[in-house]
Amino acid sequence: MGLYICGKCGALVENFSPPSSAGCPVGGSHYWIKVCNGSLVAKPGLKPYQCRKCGATVYCQSFPSSARCPKGGSHSWVRL
Repeated sequence: MGLYICGKCGALVENFSPPSSAGCPVGGSHYWIKVCNGSLVAKPGLKPYQCRKCGATVYCQSFPSSARCPKGGSHSWVRL
């Protein structure tokens, strides 16, 4: 399952394909970035990571993408 984060509002979504871009709460359309193959909850085989900048916590098979943190620039992931 893919894990997606909006680079504008920080919403996290677990989905098989990129979610609909309609209705970003900060205005316009969501800007979805695939963070990793993983989940929003702990599951066997997934490692926890948290971004030091935006606080997002994700559970991924491998290191998450650093692209487009909603707090500006790139995510700064640390393994928990």
